[in-house]
Amino acid sequence: MKEYPYRFELIGSVGSCEDETACWMSAYKHFVENQEWGDDPKTVSPVIRSLCIGFNDSVSPALRDRLLRDRKIFLAPQGTATTDADDRTRAYMCADWAVRVAAVFALRAAKLDEYADKLAGLSPVVDEPTASAASAASNAASNAASDAASYAASYAARYAARAASYAARNAASAASYAARNAASAASYAARNAASDAARAAGSAASDAASAARDAASDATNAASNAARDAASAARDAARDAARNAARDAASKDKFLEEHFLPLILKCCAVGKKQRVVITAPRKKALELFCKEKSHAS
Repeated sequence: MKEYPYRFELIGSVGSCEDETACWMSAYKHFVENQEWGDDPKTVSPVIRSLCIGFNDSVSPALRDRLLRDRKIFLAPQGTATTDADDRTRAYMCADWAVRVAAVFALRAAKLDEYADKLAGLSPVVDEPTASAASAASNAASNAASDAASYAASYAARYAARAASYAARNAASAASYAARNAASAASYAARNAASDAARAAGSAASDAASAARDAASDATNAASNAARDAASAARDAARDAARNAARDAASKDKFLEEHFLPLILKCCAVGKKQRVVITAPRKKALELFCKEKSHAS
């Protein structure tokens, strides 16, 4: 291992010290704890670790680099390995967010407002009874979304139901599973963040390309013109698809930054944090890491 390397590329997996690639948790373990490589820092709550990994792996490289090199955000999980009671509180927070924010968002994007309203109107998840009720309602919403072929919404609601189910167990051992499922709900909800306009544009471009191909087949006396039209429509479709993909990625990042990241930071604020000492060389390396720009930026 190199001595205090800081030029890490932030990626959507654990990375390696030798390759100078890292995720949020492996970089934290390296810079803050000076421990063997991995994404399982000892001074971070397992609930928050699950949330951080989910966030890290879901966002775009550009957003990951911008947010996780912010020292305040990067160090937010520091010292959160507190008590089992704190983790149970965090588990309820995760379940509540998964059901009443992520699943609701996904269902509304799928135009399943009836079920979105039901989840939004639930009591906050704060204990076993409210967690059990939220789990049952989310399962019903997931089934409805599946019947409507809105699979991203269905998965978002299903993972929200699982998060609530684990939280309902009111056990520290189940708390990280609640968080893990909440992170999955966030990922699927973010996939539904693409606007209807973007999807409509992609559909229109596809229809245009299809119509041009049909014209080339049916009008043999105008084959040359039809072929030209088909090529033009195909180019338009490709261009629109690229625009839609970029718009979808931006919408996904927007949801994760504006909705999921605040949940992580709120969970980090639960309880009295443990004191974690960062050695002077590590502090220097951390400062450089936060200032360094990703190779992909």
